[in-house]
Amino acid sequence: MNFSFTSETADQIRPLIPYVLYSALPVNATPADYRSLHRLLTSANYTHSDFLEKISPDCETQLVRCKILGQVHPCNVLFQRVKTQHGFCCSFNYNVIINGNQTAEELSIHSNRFGPKWGLSVVLDPQIEDYYASRNKFGGYQVYAHGVYDFLNINDPHQLVFTGNSIHIHTAPLITQATTLLKNQDLHLRRCYLRNERKLLAFAEYTQQNCFSECRSGKVLKICGCVPPLWPRAQNWTVCTLLEASCIMAQIDTLFTTIYPSNTDYKSDLKAERYICDCYPECEFQGYKANFDSMSLDRNYSINNMDLYRGFELKNHLVVHAYYADMFGAYMRLDVVYHWQNYFGLFGGITSLFMGINFISGFEIIFFLSVRPVAHLLTRINKRRQAMKKQKELNKNHKVMRN
Repeated sequence: MNFSFTSETADQIRPLIPYVLYSALPVNATPADYRSLHRLLTSANYTHSDFLEKISPDCETQLVRCKILGQVHPCNVLFQRVKTQHGFCCSFNYNVIINGNQTAEELSIHSNRFGPKWGLSVVLDPQIEDYYASRNKFGGYQVYAHGVYDFLNINDPHQLVFTGNSIHIHTAPLITQATTLLKNQDLHLRRCYLRNERKLLAFAEYTQQNCFSECRSGKVLKICGCVPPLWPRAQNWTVCTLLEASCIMAQIDTLFTTIYPSNTDYKSDLKAERYICDCYPECEFQGYKANFDSMSLDRNYSINNMDLYRGFELKNHLVVHAYYADMFGAYMRLDVVYHWQNYFGLFGGITSLFMGINFISGFEIIFFLSVRPVAHLLTRINKRRQAMKKQKELNKNHKVMRN
């Protein structure tokens, strides 16, 4: 890569390069190191973000060949270079909109079939001869499988893929829908957001992952007055320079420790989760469960899939296959487990089981213990009044006859 550095400046900046990803890498740098790096970049009219983008490998040279739906396509059509907390990554079908800017165009090529043949296959060249400030001591990639609208975070699950290996990512779709009864519940009782119910400052689409990312950025802004350049932020939030890196590193343990306190009783306190920036999951969402399998890559004894491997020799390459594992998916319904009708029916079932009665028997008991005695009492009173009335009439007639 071509930089506008003098040879002397390049020699000074070379040992400081690992510090540019201070918010993602465990580095032991002093405030003086950050000041020196900031001074060197400023002297060449580079901002921190510009330098990060400049030193990051590009996707066109690393993605050798791509295949989807059984057809080979140019990799630059399927993949885009996007900004994440790990740096700049090559992403497929990534559609996160930050501050009104779409990080990648929504692709028109999708697969709705299952099996490796109809999925996505990519041959990659990690270019290990160009490694200098690598995060890990191996040649290869970190492969992430996450939601289309989820901003890629440092703590996202991933799989390490080494050179000379082939990895299979087989996914299973999961669709969850909420019932009308759940939608009518109070937010902090159902503990999930309906569509467009919660708005974020940085992201156009709400996901729980994006909410946590924005929450973490907000905490950094409150403590240090700025947000690291690769972290999501609102438009009016200040971007940190290397001069604020020491503040970020001083709070790194707080930012990446567990967010659940040990003294919270989630069973008795219905609002126990509100303190986590109100980052509830979505009530209705479509997710994917991904499983990773890795194996050695050996083309010496195979003539299959020649259109993917034709024209180059596999040396330090690696291959990634992503596809649907089965023709079936999981469809789940998010509903209220217990409400007054359930308790009403549950009471009737328990009383029938342990007392040998049902609701009709219960009403009969109430009738015989209350309604029937009252009815008998009223009947006796009415008969007594009628008897007294007849007795008076007889006495009256007897007097008339005597006269």
